[in-house]
Amino acid sequence: MASRHHGRSVWLLTWESPDTAVSGVGKVLAILNPRWSADRVRMLTEQLYIVSFASVAEKLSIALSEKNNAYLATPGCASGVSWRGEFFCGHNPWIWTRKVDGFHVHHDDTGRETVRWTERRRSDLSVLRDLLNPVPRGD
Repeated sequence: MASRHHGRSVWLLTWESPDTAVSGVGKVLAILNPRWSADRVRMLTEQLYIVSFASVAEKLSIALSEKNNAYLATPGCASGVSWRGEFFCGHNPWIWTRKVDGFHVHHDDTGRETVRWTERRRSDLSVLRDLLNPVPRGD
């Protein structure tokens, strides 16, 4: 019998790469509580990348001092302003972390699992950008 979990808003972490065939369920790295803070999600994103790609020596170095972390998650950009509604971590492949809406899982009659979600529109932060970086007026 097919089953379906209705859509939810979640923090979604996916593997991304221009040269990989990873898609659908295999692309999903993690699904996190949407109430988690951006800082908590950023730190977990970094740790997941470190676990996946860092050498044991790098893991030890990072554990002893965060300044040794070469795998920092960087926030996205909306209207030229740093936006903590998404993060990117790594190179190729990289982790793309963001809040999505309508995330749901569907199981068909054979047990095959598919996932779907709706990407959120980026916030329009142009007003904030203009307040922080006013254009000089010629007098």
